[in-house]
Amino acid sequence: MSVMNQIDHYLSTDGIRITVADITDAAREAQEIHHLSSLSAVILGKVLNASAILAMDFKNHEGVSLKWVTNSPLGTIHADAYEGRYVRGFIEHPDDGSVPYAPEKEAEWVSRKGKLFVTRYSLLKMPYVSAVDLPDGDTALCVSDYINSSDQTLSHVEIESLLDEGGKIIRMAGFIAQLMPEGDKKLFGELFGKDRKWNLFDESGKEDALSTLLHKENYVLLGEAP
Repeated sequence: MSVMNQIDHYLSTDGIRITVADITDAAREAQEIHHLSSLSAVILGKVLNASAILAMDFKNHEGVSLKWVTNSPLGTIHADAYEGRYVRGFIEHPDDGSVPYAPEKEAEWVSRKGKLFVTRYSLLKMPYVSAVDLPDGDTALCVSDYINSSDQTLSHVEIESLLDEGGKIIRMAGFIAQLMPEGDKKLFGELFGKDRKWNLFDESGKEDALSTLLHKENYVLLGEAP
């Protein structure tokens, strides 16, 4: 299970790096401050989560800014992750609450021929901006596509949310897995193939729980931050 309100960085002996980010309280606060319905709250929360897991250079406190042009009624979504532990963001045109959030409908709101602009900030070099056309998919798939095309590093992203009956966020977490140079490509494909989904909120030790994978002996915790 992801640890609430914490970012964890892991590396396996098989050459797979995993960053897990749980931003539950930040997503809850954003929903409350901006008076968001479930649809806008989950989408903003997932974009905030994406910014947190993209700011992977935790030793140098790399910052990331996302300008997510949805080409849907939501307009543009802005999100920042900075100083290794903070996230913030907003949606230009939140929905009116008439359409409840549904995972199968997410792509219609975040990637209708939209575009993603990513600005990276580092203590080691000048900021730089990269941009990609968004594929037809949910937030996690769009971020995976961005990393695979811009960094040309085999990557897999998943972001999950839990809501109560009133549409309020209970949990918001995500992770990015990346294949390092000389890593086990076959194993990466088995663990993070298109048909494989990991449960971020399960503590039962089941095979599909991400915590089950990360507690194996070949995964080492490199660092963590609130």
